Amino acid sequence: MSETPDRTRPSRWAENGAAQPGRRVVVVGTGLAGLSAALALAAREVSVTLVGPRYSADAGRSDTRSTALFGPSLDFLERLGVLQRLTARPVPLVGLRLVDATGGILRAPEVLFEAAEIGLSEFGMNIENTSLLAAFAEAVAAAPGIEWLPAMLETCVIDAGGASLRLADGTGIEAALIVGADGEHSASRGHAGISTRAWTYPQVAIASRFAHRRPHGGISTELHRRAGPLTTVPLAGNWSSLVWVEEPSEAVRLMALDDAAFALALERCLGSALGGVSEVGRRADRRAACGSGG
Repeated sequence: MSETPDRTRPSRWAENGAAQPGRRVVVVGTGLAGLSAALALAAREVSVTLVGPRYSADAGRSDTRSTALFGPSLDFLERLGVLQRLTARPVPLVGLRLVDATGGILRAPEVLFEAAEIGLSEFGMNIENTSLLAAFAEAVAAAPGIEWLPAMLETCVIDAGGASLRLADGTGIEAALIVGADGEHSASRGHAGISTRAWTYPQVAIASRFAHRRPHGGISTELHRRAGPLTTVPLAGNWSSLVWVEEPSEAVRLMALDDAAFALALERCLGSALGGVSEVGRRADRRAACGSGG
């Protein structure tokens, strides 16, 4: 059983935000959150050990997801030196269209929010995950003070003096602080004794990308439906990313369709708002879930 950290002991941080000499912070997890944390800490001259798999370009090519980021997040990544390293140009999000597709007798009017209405050129940017993760990996490699150990966390013991970690390859690490950024089934959270409870909803999200004949104009469209939202977010050219939430049985049916049949179903669900759907990327599905920590 993990011990609860003593929050009454003196802070290990100097007034300027840097760690005390000889103390190290371990960031467990090498997704977007973990890489961001490592770079932000290193920028404050904190010695960081990053624990988790390295970015793989081969694995990244199968990832069809993208991440929509808005002003403060983009400013943060620019300060970390990540945006400047992107190989694929981010796509500006200049508008957000909300559509009532619940099928009710009384239908709410369609709403389009435009960035220009509040004096902005765009609300944010949509960035392909492959490009974003590659830029993060390059920035981490160039940052002084970050040691990247490509192994998984195996055990962790927390006491009044800090934490002792052992990785799957046998490496041992002593740390003043652990940043747990290792996802839904976080090993670091478990070792810290932080309990959680989780539950699911009768919904499944299908994620993909698709090509369409009409230009998206930099506008993200969100259909509010009885089964759940269907959202398209602009990508480069006449492509958009897709998150389509459905009831589980319907999601199973849609996932079983071949690409041509899925494209036709998507086109019909969108009411041909983006014209014909001519190509569909790799599909992934995930059951909707929530959780809380205590």
